[in-house]
Amino acid sequence: MSWLGLAVFVTFAPQVQADTRTWDACFNGDAPTPEAYVAFREAGRLFQEAGQFGARSTLTGPDRSERAWSEAKLTAYVELLRAGVKPGYLSVRSDGSQPPHCLSITVEMVPPAENPPGLWHLGPVYDFEAGGAELRSPAARAAVRLAAAGYAPGWVVRVDGHTDTVGSAEDNRALSLRRAEAVAAALVREGVPWRDIQVNGHGETLLARPTADETPEPLNRRVNIDLSRRPATPR
Repeated sequence: MSWLGLAVFVTFAPQVQADTRTWDACFNGDAPTPEAYVAFREAGRLFQEAGQFGARSTLTGPDRSERAWSEAKLTAYVELLRAGVKPGYLSVRSDGSQPPHCLSITVEMVPPAENPPGLWHLGPVYDFEAGGAELRSPAARAAVRLAAAGYAPGWVVRVDGHTDTVGSAEDNRALSLRRAEAVAAALVREGVPWRDIQVNGHGETLLARPTADETPEPLNRRVNIDLSRRPATPR
């Protein structure tokens, strides 16, 4: 599964005149060059200066299938989120004219009234083995990186583990909690504080795909990650 399959994007591109800035972000393998990190920070700074609804950004690069290049594109996307670009205003496009190891970052200034956000939804962490709680696949690790990049102080990250119907209800509750804890630990390694993570295990009670008992189903072996602002404390 491509990491792009972990998040759903619906972008809107109104036909308006806009001031535009573009940076190149090049990579050595899947590692950004120092100049690429400067580009990420500058793009984020300009996006923030534009104010709410005042800009949109595009990440453009060659459509290559190598794993290292897929990791490079994911890293660029994550670094732009960390720099302050909002996911509903960040789209990813392919362009064969780009240099083979470089991505182009564009930030366009757009009148806020003509710049509705796109839709962005973080998908679940899948690819758990039957009875297992290890994050095995690049797609699973990518989901964690995207969630961590979307976190900000003052937010709460809810992590909900689930299982299929193989095994007893009691064992599956424990397994779902181990899966949620594995994802939570990965989020902490990506910089999310433990105190802002809520971990829950639901066992086989909330099936994504309903099945009979003792049915192995990969779609039910998952962990959902949800980010929300922490409720204000009443005075």
